[in-house]
Amino acid sequence: MRALGIATDRDVADYFKISLPEARKILIESEYERVMVEGSAAIWYISKDIEMSFSAESIVAISPLDSLVWSRGRQKNLFQRDYILESYKPKLKRKFGYFGMPVLKGHRIVGRVAPRKSGETLFIEAQEFDDSISPDEIELLLQKLSTWASCSHVIMERD
Repeated sequence: MRALGIATDRDVADYFKISLPEARKILIESEYERVMVEGSAAIWYISKDIEMSFSAESIVAISPLDSLVWSRGRQKNLFQRDYILESYKPKLKRKFGYFGMPVLKGHRIVGRVAPRKSGETLFIEAQEFDDSISPDEIELLLQKLSTWASCSHVIMERD
């Protein structure tokens, strides 16, 4: 459950590859706290001892393979966003980029960025952000990405 952070019974069943009734039984018998998520009718569960390691103002790119966003249904339910990983599509059919990463600020997905590394250079194939994101926040995000990828240069390929 710690890998999911916050989850519905369906998320737990999907993640652990167990039946929905089994997931519900585990959640009911557990010490997980029931919480409501704005915009969602589902009941969500969170571990009482989970540590929130980010502030409400943190901005970070999330791997599209992260359990937070890998399920489109979970992503729609939790963030009201529909994001598709395009790395499995032929290049000409991609609308955004090979490895588009959702961008999380606090508890909201506020955009996405498609980085590509070549040597010590991080190329940004595409980016899109909500209007609420400032240029300074975008610059901070790109600095974090370049550090994470061990790159000394960032080049924007297109907007």
